[in-house]
Amino acid sequence: MRATSTGPGFVPVPACRAIPVFRPLALRVRGLLDTPGDRSSEIADLVQADPGLCLGLLVEANRAFGAAGVDVTSVDVALQVLGWSACRRLVDGSVEHCVSPVGRELAAYVDAVRFGVVTSLAAGALAEILGTVEVGEARGAGLLRSLPALRRGNREALVIGDGVPERLVRAVCPVAGESAEEDEEDLGFLLQLAERSAREMMAAPPHLTVPEERADRRVLDLEHMVRDRIGTCVSDGLLVLGVLLGQSRLDVAGFSEAYRGLLESEPRPMTLPAGLPRDVHEALRSIRDASSEPGALHALLCAIRRTAGVERTLLVLEDAGESMLSGTQGDPPFFARTRGLAKMADGCDELVLSAHQEGRSTIARRGMGFAGLFAAFQAEEILAVPVRAGKQPVGTVLVPSEIPLPAGLGPAFDVLSHAVGEAMERVQLSRRTFLLTERITKDALTGVLQRGHLMELLEAEIRVANRYGRPLALVMLDVDDFKAWNDSHGHQVGDTLLRDVARVILACSREGDLTGRYGGDEFMIVLPGRTAEQARVYAERVRGRVEDLGRMMTSVWQGTELSVSLGVASVTSHPADAGTLMFRADHALYRAKARGRNRVQAEGP
Repeated sequence: MRATSTGPGFVPVPACRAIPVFRPLALRVRGLLDTPGDRSSEIADLVQADPGLCLGLLVEANRAFGAAGVDVTSVDVALQVLGWSACRRLVDGSVEHCVSPVGRELAAYVDAVRFGVVTSLAAGALAEILGTVEVGEARGAGLLRSLPALRRGNREALVIGDGVPERLVRAVCPVAGESAEEDEEDLGFLLQLAERSAREMMAAPPHLTVPEERADRRVLDLEHMVRDRIGTCVSDGLLVLGVLLGQSRLDVAGFSEAYRGLLESEPRPMTLPAGLPRDVHEALRSIRDASSEPGALHALLCAIRRTAGVERTLLVLEDAGESMLSGTQGDPPFFARTRGLAKMADGCDELVLSAHQEGRSTIARRGMGFAGLFAAFQAEEILAVPVRAGKQPVGTVLVPSEIPLPAGLGPAFDVLSHAVGEAMERVQLSRRTFLLTERITKDALTGVLQRGHLMELLEAEIRVANRYGRPLALVMLDVDDFKAWNDSHGHQVGDTLLRDVARVILACSREGDLTGRYGGDEFMIVLPGRTAEQARVYAERVRGRVEDLGRMMTSVWQGTELSVSLGVASVTSHPADAGTLMFRADHALYRAKARGRNRVQAEGP
């Protein structure tokens, strides 16, 4: 809600009633208006999925408060200032005069609404990020940007009405050449970026008449920064809208088909627990933020437990999944193995299998079978919510209840369980990527870098040293008489020896130093930013630590001494090259061995 300084600020556009209202959605809103409790959150989500309802609500609110010099630009505010009875009259009138489009008009209408809904969700996400525009106002303006595409060839059908604030009109239908105030510029900039995001996500059909604006540099830069965040917000918003409309996993691609399907049949009555969509929003955010599989599952269980009407929950994991949750800290165990529960409650396996086969929540009632399960839980109904990561079943959430559960719980929990599966896939992919990277870049025996990857990093450090004139040193290390260790004590002892030497090198190194296995018993250490003297001191410290380790090992492996020889070279002039630096360090190592081993030899005489 905004107070104006120059009166109501309404644009004198003739009112008309040619903007269609989506009848199934209006009927769902009317049902929520007749439901006890505060349903404003659910109603706002539904209204902001229909341009006709959104426009009508804003017009009614501004007509009611126009004389007070107040502009209502947000659906949330309009619902607050208008009583339920006024909202009900508006919805009843919309349903009574609603004429559903058919044929080509239907396709154009659905595409236009889809564009508006996606733009609205993207605009709301941007408003949260930027903080320059109210979220409700941004969402309403984004939805109304689809109005030009709803004209259907009739210019008078483009209705804004004599009750919409001027700043919102300018944002929805900007007039070329007219100056805008600062807050209008903020809203226009936000809508420009929201439209670009919507077009990218849905590949808007050519008959959408909203013109493509030339994006300035601010738009392009911000778009790259927040693209993923916008996509997630749009996806979550559509999922919640799908819960309200009884559509499982509504997304951008399936929006048009879902809307057409709802037009073909009257919506079924739905009873939703109070505040469920708001809880779904919060739960989705918690699940998306989870950094582990237990964290995602725990967020799901918390959301289910907080839902009105739910008294008990049990997460039944697949056999292989028990250890996955055993490390959760701060929470009591809340899981059971499938086999263990199946022995105690006959019918559990069948219910779990049924839920996973259908791919959505399944409700079982007493008398439908599963007698052992109902006896174990002493329940009248049991809702089974499957959780899958990709094609792999993870587990099933069982929600037993002594009273009938609300019909809308299943679709809502399916949305959350699907998000859990996506989060678990993301975590597993990150883990697989990490392990693959480790396998490619790390030596399997010692854990230091492989030769190929080390050489790439050396070349990069040489380029940095040349560009900025920075010092750089290289140390070549070789284990003395390593063959004798293998011959005397076997290759397993030799492998242990190499691992111990690698640990000593890493313990002496600082963050930023690069250690790799150059050959069988030869290591190479790159020391960025170190001079020849600093590298020599470092090499001497490594040599001394290995010598100390050798004294300890001599007491176990009699007759064999452990020591290393090291050659040190540094960049003395720029530009340097990796090949020359390695040759000089290797030559210094050769001289260290020639002079008796167990020593550090820097290049020079």
